[in-house]
Amino acid sequence: MKLSKQTQHQEAEQEWGQIKVSITEAANEVIQTQSKKQRSEWWDEDCQSAIRRKHEARRKWLQHRTGASNEWYHKKRNEANRMCATKKKKNGLTI
Repeated sequence: MKLSKQTQHQEAEQEWGQIKVSITEAANEVIQTQSKKQRSEWWDEDCQSAIRRKHEARRKWLQHRTGASNEWYHKKRNEANRMCATKKKKNGLTI
């Protein structure tokens, strides 16, 4: 009795494996996989560090809501936006 259940289970697993492979192959043919988008050329270490500084300034402003921290955050935000916009323009991208 146990032996017959094992073979049925193994056969079901094999059938499921074949069905899974067939579905996956058909989906790949019909849908086709899309390649991962690469970062734009304008995005570099300078932009990344400016965004990091902006995020840090925002965290500090949220923790200590003072006029000075608000002003500092807005200054960092403007710097980051300006830097990224300039790099985008240099690469011919519209903003």
